[in-house]
Amino acid sequence: MKPHQHLTIVLLISSLAGLSHAYALGPEASRPSAKELAPVQVGVKSPPLWLFSKGDKKLIVLGTQLPLPDSGILVKEAIRDHIRRSDVVMTGPGLRAGDGVGLVRGLTMISSMQRAQKNTSGRRLADVLPHQSYERWLALKATYIGRDDGVERKRPMYAAYSLYTAALKRNGMTDIPSTGAVIAKETRDAGLQRLDARYRLPTDGLRKAVKQFDVPLDSDVACMEKTLDSLEANLLFSPAAAEAWSVGDMQRYRDVERRYVPIDSCWARLTNEAMARSSGVADPYGMVESTWLETLHRAFETNNTVFSTLPARDLVDATGLARKLQEDGYSLTALFDNPS
Repeated sequence: MKPHQHLTIVLLISSLAGLSHAYALGPEASRPSAKELAPVQVGVKSPPLWLFSKGDKKLIVLGTQLPLPDSGILVKEAIRDHIRRSDVVMTGPGLRAGDGVGLVRGLTMISSMQRAQKNTSGRRLADVLPHQSYERWLALKATYIGRDDGVERKRPMYAAYSLYTAALKRNGMTDIPSTGAVIAKETRDAGLQRLDARYRLPTDGLRKAVKQFDVPLDSDVACMEKTLDSLEANLLFSPAAAEAWSVGDMQRYRDVERRYVPIDSCWARLTNEAMARSSGVADPYGMVESTWLETLHRAFETNNTVFSTLPARDLVDATGLARKLQEDGYSLTALFDNPS
């Protein structure tokens, strides 16, 4: 199957970080081809860990990264030790549909969502994209997707996702979050409770919401154009960021991250917002953050040490939930220099 045939509606946690829609190269940034980048290997050191502390309460946070090598990730002993030393493990922020059903599964179970991925009235990308954008799309499609007429019938934002995943696959990378599943296994092995800190999207009218699914065409087209703008810079620099992340080399991570802005996962954001609006939720990402913080506060009522995850870029830049924790009086200490 071609990459676009695996398209599902996804929530990418990186979309919580409020990333810029453009990318910029640093003044000394070079432009090697993607093939010239060193292969991404999971190193002998640990991905980065941070400690948020407030009185006798400790929150150990693994900074997560996307995209990552499609060969998977390894949980280092330092991470395993911190999980085992914790009183409880909490999921990272996210959305879920119903009682424990992830939003991905909740939506893909609805056949009408497949129809919603296509342009209305039988239109094709050539009919909805500006001429210059369509020419750019064709050039990148030829490189990463090849001859495939089916993707031409998709909404621009979902065609953009097909392009992104195909380009990642060509470079041995994936945007599928795997950290949560790995940590869940370690939590089970340690015999610890795992708290679901994701926001539960009301599902009583989920099927109706899918039928009413609507994304304005200008937002749909803008998503494609942002992806076309950002794709090549991401292919150049995200493998190096993933490699630095995997060994906790945060100086190199910062240096690489300054050279590009991770691709705006607009297909996920627009889908989540449209579904939430149809379900009567005006600010889904605000609810994601508040739900995670509320779950943390409840966890600290009966526990002293909690393990969870947040995007590494938020932790490095003090944005998103990392910033809110510090505003709430938590002190932040990096553990990646001394994981023990």
